[in-house]
Amino acid sequence: MTKEDFLNQLSNNLQNIPEKDYDEIMAYFTEYFQEAGPDNEDKVIQDLGNPEEIASEIISSLGISKQSSENDWTNWDTEDNFDNQSNEWSTQILAPITGLNFQLYNLNIEVYLEPISQPTLTYFDDGNLTITQTSDGYLKLNEQTIQKEQSHIFHSLFLIGKMLTKRKTITLILPEGTQLQTIEGISNNGDVQLSQISASKISLNSYNGNIKLDHLENAIADIKSKNGDLQLTNCLLDNCKLETKNAGLICQNSQISNAIVINKNGNTKFEDGTLQQVNIENKNGNILINQTILNGKTSIDNKNGVIDIRLTSENLSRCQVQSQNKNGFTNISCDAGKDFPTQAHLKLKNKNGMINLQ
Repeated sequence: MTKEDFLNQLSNNLQNIPEKDYDEIMAYFTEYFQEAGPDNEDKVIQDLGNPEEIASEIISSLGISKQSSENDWTNWDTEDNFDNQSNEWSTQILAPITGLNFQLYNLNIEVYLEPISQPTLTYFDDGNLTITQTSDGYLKLNEQTIQKEQSHIFHSLFLIGKMLTKRKTITLILPEGTQLQTIEGISNNGDVQLSQISASKISLNSYNGNIKLDHLENAIADIKSKNGDLQLTNCLLDNCKLETKNAGLICQNSQISNAIVINKNGNTKFEDGTLQQVNIENKNGNILINQTILNGKTSIDNKNGVIDIRLTSENLSRCQVQSQNKNGFTNISCDAGKDFPTQAHLKLKNKNGMINLQ
């Protein structure tokens, strides 16, 4: 079988899915072969397997039944029609929640507050989600994935899994004023979004999905994302660890204290916030700190990238800076360290890149 044979067979078996998804999937596989190169086509085909089985797996992930073989997408004009072909949305009213634990494979999850009297859970009811709540209010969500985890095809196409599940989201709405003890979650292909949540401890681990935290307060946090972006907006975190790999890490208008921030193969950005007692490590990416207040000791270590720090004028004059660079440029404003006592001790170390502080 050649690359052209593989793509033609895959295309023929995907004629009845929504046109947008069809275009994205075919573009993905075409690019997959291009990146592997002509010399590796046989290996790619062997690793991926039978294109007809791949198409069947994709159709199953979409939650639709096979249609006629006509090249006609007119029955898929809206996402609502698409979502409700073979499954239904369900809503449950829950008892007061004190903690949340979730283990998800393909589903997205979002949690936020509204002026309601009882927690409300809305989810795509395909029979794969188990929902339990203990007598003390601890809510557990577990997506059943035994068959998919055993599928060689599904493992080979984890990015497709992320692509196809963008419409399936678990929504948990909590009453205003809810204080959670813990939030613990593992997500494989889906996105995680928490907004306006107050929790004592948060532990999140994502493999391919994005993590977005908005107005998160009073949390000791341990958050890891491998192939998806990590974004914090208007958050207040103390004693935390933020770690990403092959992705971007963005903090906006957030106060991060006593923290370790690690990023590999991606860019790290802090903007319009506060960093206090923070160690930042980055590899194969850039570090940008823009109009951010620094307090205490801040250590920044970067490899194969740029460190670019643009502080407030007040904070810049109170920074005592120690810089070390290899195979690159260093530029530090003459205003740095003029006023004492210093508000922040800033240590910069970079290899194969540029340091800029202004």
